[in-house]
Amino acid sequence: MEVERQTVDHDPQTGSMHAVHTTEHVPSEAAKSEVAADKTNAYIWYIVGLIDVLLVLRLLFLLFGANDTGVVSILYAVTHPFIVLFQGIFPAPGLTTGYFDTAALLAIAAYTLIGWGIVALIDISKRGKAV
Repeated sequence: MEVERQTVDHDPQTGSMHAVHTTEHVPSEAAKSEVAADKTNAYIWYIVGLIDVLLVLRLLFLLFGANDTGVVSILYAVTHPFIVLFQGIFPAPGLTTGYFDTAALLAIAAYTLIGWGIVALIDISKRGKAV
């Protein structure tokens, strides 16, 4: 939306006054809403991406039989709340040195789908269209 303004400018040297016309672009409410939706979507994808990366690291550490010490122990503790809902759905096939964490794989898929669903709902409610 364009807004035109007219102001009166006084020139102290000549003592004359003259009109100054300015035009400025003011974002509409729809544009502001779309920017807010884009920012919210970016934050959601950042959080989902961070959770997914941590779960992939967990899956790889368990797959290759990493020792449960130091950083690996912290990673297991941080990611445990994200996989607890998915534990026991499928058996975790054992390998000679580690095991394939099916709960982590399911959690990655679930959180990605949940993130996508939330972003789609935001797009529908703010913009009136689906992704």
